[in-house]
Amino acid sequence: LEPVLGGEVYIVGEDGPTILINIENNQTGIINIQKFNITSKGIAEGFEYMDSHNFKNLDSAKDISNYIIAAKKHSIEECLIFVQSGSLSLYKCELTTNLLFKISSPMISCIYVNNDSQCIINECRFKGSESLMTNGVTVQEGNISIKMCNFDNFRGSGVLLNLSPKNICSIYKTNFKNNNIAISVNRENSKSKITDSSFEENNIGIFASLGSEVFINKCKLSLNKTGIKAIAADPIISFSEISHNTSNGFEIFSDEMYTHAQIFDNEIFGNHKYGIKLKGIKNCSEIKNNKIYLNQDAGVYVCKHSYVSIVNNEISKNIAQGICFKETAGGFVEKNQI
Repeated sequence: LEPVLGGEVYIVGEDGPTILINIENNQTGIINIQKFNITSKGIAEGFEYMDSHNFKNLDSAKDISNYIIAAKKHSIEECLIFVQSGSLSLYKCELTTNLLFKISSPMISCIYVNNDSQCIINECRFKGSESLMTNGVTVQEGNISIKMCNFDNFRGSGVLLNLSPKNICSIYKTNFKNNNIAISVNRENSKSKITDSSFEENNIGIFASLGSEVFINKCKLSLNKTGIKAIAADPIISFSEISHNTSNGFEIFSDEMYTHAQIFDNEIFGNHKYGIKLKGIKNCSEIKNNKIYLNQDAGVYVCKHSYVSIVNNEISKNIAQGICFKETAGGFVEKNQI
């Protein structure tokens, strides 16, 4: 499907998905949609969700559970594109929720990818709503590839991933700006890969929780409130720049589950509080070969029973301590230049 005469062509839905992809299990092939502007007016009999459903403080397993519950109540009847079954390829489209005026569930997505379905998104733009709780892409045990896209102004998540271990997720050269959470990954043993992407002016750049594994490579996270936040998850962050965030560059917390974050070969500087904050009795994170400098508080701050490894880093010119261990926390510190 594509416009044949050029120019801007809009597809506007109401009282249901604007586009429904539903390919029978015994059929193969892929649906290709390109160069459309896709939107929806919402549900005529719905009601407005406002600030009571804004999830900004995700600091514990309970907070995360509330966020996931809201996502699971997601009404697939109100999304712009519902990939119920089969495969969809989306190219150079713009999806916006600015025309939504009423919804009937806590969280609405531009694209909802259902169990075992597949969605490939290239060079598309996603715009959220200023007043309603919306996501850019929600993946519920499906497969997703996002390349060279933009996600702006989503009060939920730019991308919300609830994957099973068998699912595939790749996000490459994509920009996230002014979202509540740019990318949220929630599911034990799920694996996601985020490469060469930028995160700016989000409340949280990348949020990982509940045993998920996130591979973050060659990304830039700046001017967010928190660059990367992990709770009881195992992110691997390498060769990235985490700078000038208005709170902490990293927040790695353990909460009832072990956390084995690996932070290596990154540049972490100019953050308004800590470069890296580590807390929790089961926090076993490893920090290696990073440059950590010019943060407003400690370069690395370890508290609340964490026991971490800090090896071979360059830690300099932080306004407070290079490394600060608060009472009850400990660690293995070797071969650093402080």
